[in-house]
Amino acid sequence: MDAVENKEDKQITLKLFQKGRFAIIEISDNGEGIPIELKDQILKPFFTTKPLGKGIGLGLSISSEVIEKYAGSLSFKTENGFTTFTIRVPLLEDHQKLAVA
Repeated sequence: MDAVENKEDKQITLKLFQKGRFAIIEISDNGEGIPIELKDQILKPFFTTKPLGKGIGLGLSISSEVIEKYAGSLSFKTENGFTTFTIRVPLLEDHQKLAVA
């Protein structure tokens, strides 16, 4: 929501689908995008592009850490006026149990 707050034509899209043995979640918005020079910092703890008082830069780093803990990945791309974050996590078999440590 923060990414599109200054846009008149706000667009946020959520897609969920299966690809092979993985669940894929794609979240897209038509906000300002992520400058290419910041792409290596976006998932680091305490990095934020928000103004002072709007965030502390932990949301994406914590999300990435949790997703990776369960053998998944978090990635993103900005193109054609849209930024898309992609979460990829393996599907669980019926006999598997999710162990939270």
